[in-house]
Amino acid sequence: MSKVVFKKKMPKKRFEKKLIKEFGIDNLEVQPYSDEHRDEYGNYSISKLTLYRDARKSPISDTGNHIATWMKGEGWIFDHAYSGDVNA
Repeated sequence: MSKVVFKKKMPKKRFEKKLIKEFGIDNLEVQPYSDEHRDEYGNYSISKLTLYRDARKSPISDTGNHIATWMKGEGWIFDHAYSGDVNA
């Protein structure tokens, strides 16, 4: 299971600059994602996320190279982004 090693409220542009600095612009892929769900009362909602993937890692699964996420003003990076573990 992946662990979050960086989590901070910040604008999306600043978060993306951090990712580019740490991983390189040519190594990042960006994927918009909508998480659709219903709460315990049946209320339907959609959350918009941006997923960041390391293009150098082979996509073993849909989430195999997902290294970071940004949503609602907060970005987080997972530990396997630095370890190179594509199965995380």
